[in-house]
Amino acid sequence: MQQRLRIIPLFTLLILAIACGGSDKTWQKDANGVYQVEVKVLGSGMSDMRFEPARLTLPAQSKVKLTLNNAMKSTDIYQNWVLVNMGTGQEVVNDAIAAGSNNNYVPSGRNVIAATELAASGSSVSVEFTTPASGSFNYISTYPGNFPKLIGKLSIE
Repeated sequence: MQQRLRIIPLFTLLILAIACGGSDKTWQKDANGVYQVEVKVLGSGMSDMRFEPARLTLPAQSKVKLTLNNAMKSTDIYQNWVLVNMGTGQEVVNDAIAAGSNNNYVPSGRNVIAATELAASGSSVSVEFTTPASGSFNYISTYPGNFPKLIGKLSIE
């Protein structure tokens, strides 16, 4: 009977964690009301690189300071973080090649909402922006060869 009582609270905590969205709430609000968010790029090379977290949820019309930390073990892979309209990643990446390295491989256009500069391995870059009114968006890296491997989802509520 005692073992059963221990299992029920653990099961309840697991259900609550899943219902609350898991670990996609990775931000902190600072004294000025700005949401501080960190996204890491992890992996040892092109084959296993990934965004962490791969999902974010933020309030609508909020000021955000997002920091991208390129924690890749490979020293020759650059990263950026580009917030785009859902489903437009390939189009943005195609335009990014034409934008070139002088523009951090970030094209101008209606599908790009916010973007960081390029970050070398072991470095961090930040961008400040205001979240859209609502909806779902993708965040990607537009550095050549990174898409569609590096893709995440931002939900605005």
